[in-house]
Amino acid sequence: GLSSITKRDFYRLFNIAWLTSFKAETILKAFKCIGRSPLNPQAILKKYQKEEDRPSSSESTSSPTRTKQLRAALNNKKKRRHRSKPLLLQRPDEYSGGAVFWSPTKVKDAQKLLQQQQKEEAIQQRATEKAAKAAHTRGKALGGFRDQTTLCIGEGA
Repeated sequence: GLSSITKRDFYRLFNIAWLTSFKAETILKAFKCIGRSPLNPQAILKKYQKEEDRPSSSESTSSPTRTKQLRAALNNKKKRRHRSKPLLLQRPDEYSGGAVFWSPTKVKDAQKLLQQQQKEEAIQQRATEKAAKAAHTRGKALGGFRDQTTLCIGEGA
């Protein structure tokens, strides 16, 4: 604000306002108004009976102007731009020309995803190497692989 006030000054002013506004007669008037003291259910029921006397909105006919206004409001709501879009962990395929801003949690998620992909690639690479080594070992046990040079010479002769 424009003026500074200390906690001590605030409490002093607040305490004065509290004591002047919260009196027994003020509180009793508030309860009497809503029908709680003395208990008067008719005071409460009067408020709800007034609302029941009105015709329901389905029975009432709205004016053409009101209908146009409602339709215009609905169209404006449909045309309203949706600003929030989920951030993707991967880059888009095409170049959009704009900067991509990621929140710290999205950066962590992207790093975790990258680590997981690298682990999967390493496991796949090890499995491929193991299968190739096993095939090579089986080939040697069965009589061996021929050299490419031997194969070419043997076919040409």
